[in-house]
Amino acid sequence: MKRFIALYMMMGLCLFQGTASALLTNASVNPSAVTLATNRPASVNLSWTLVASPTNGIPLTATSSEILITGPGQDVIYGTIPRILSRTITPGGSGILSETAQIPRSVIQAMNRARDVNGNPLSAFVLLRNFTDDNFSVVSAMVNLYLTGGSAASLLQIDRLALTFDDLSTVRLIPKDESLHALLDVEFSGSGQLRGVWELATPTSTMGEPIYSNLRLVRQALVGNQTIQLTSPDLPTSQEGVYLLRFRVTEPETGFEPVTVRYLVTASAALERPPINVNLRSPGNGALISEETRFAWNGVEETKAWQLEIYERQQTFALDQLPDLGGTPQESRKTSEVEGPPVTGMMLPGEMREISLSKLVRGHLKAGQGYWWRVRAIGNDGSVIGESPLVAFRTP
Repeated sequence: MKRFIALYMMMGLCLFQGTASALLTNASVNPSAVTLATNRPASVNLSWTLVASPTNGIPLTATSSEILITGPGQDVIYGTIPRILSRTITPGGSGILSETAQIPRSVIQAMNRARDVNGNPLSAFVLLRNFTDDNFSVVSAMVNLYLTGGSAASLLQIDRLALTFDDLSTVRLIPKDESLHALLDVEFSGSGQLRGVWELATPTSTMGEPIYSNLRLVRQALVGNQTIQLTSPDLPTSQEGVYLLRFRVTEPETGFEPVTVRYLVTASAALERPPINVNLRSPGNGALISEETRFAWNGVEETKAWQLEIYERQQTFALDQLPDLGGTPQESRKTSEVEGPPVTGMMLPGEMREISLSKLVRGHLKAGQGYWWRVRAIGNDGSVIGESPLVAFRTP
């Protein structure tokens, strides 16, 4: 890695001969060191400062395409975080670029498994960005990363939010004027005050661009490393139509979007469970997935959106240890039960039929763990018009 950086800098110096453009001369980052817990993803606020030479010339553009997580010698890469940063800097001036880097649990677990030549665990790593200017000169700045056993920082950090209704669903069909509330699971570390707000979009806006109004402010003191559950205010059900409920964290900064559920209020008193009419094509039952695994299913007519949900498997069965060879019908798993809300998921447009899990979703999955997955079809009126059975898969 160091040899590559030196080579890039030599190339930049060579290209500088005879040009009037300024050159990048230095890069630094604040903070210079961060402590990470080994059992959860991390969110790190970073501020990069770049300096250009005072050479009389034109402004330069500094660009970096990704963050590298490397070992102490920078010869092993444990993970990359693709995100482009770019800034124009005047000759002799400086520029600051700020970002919140999300380090997935899978990367931290890879760091935790790292060993030196003597087989001893490594505890110090490097977070690195290389910045390149118009003349191909390169400057680098790095943050020292230190691993601890699990309670790395005393400041409050929100690690995961999961919002569902009391039946563990994220989409609900409910009769008019019936009581309804939602449950929010908050997984956190450290200590501090959680501040957030319950927000609701009513049927007057949900058929177009949703307009949210405040239902209730939340201020909750959190201590230790655990998961708590918050209950929403009573949700309105007097008007028919689609409602969107979300919880938005205002403090501390999380780096991820508010969690959202939807419900449809109808005048019908008899509401049936949606039909099991979606067939999951891949991955098959018990499959070991990778970053390239495509989650695929068949379509349902008049589907406006898909909700892909992933649940943690609390028990391990012999059947789930084996890959699906085509002889295990999904019908036998329609009644599989799950405990707790989905650990993660994705909302997708209705025309999609397959997708690979995003890095954000994979960051919520533990290595060597079993999970269930399913998809639910959402119609034009916001109701659930179909769903798949639960199918098991495993992470490496």
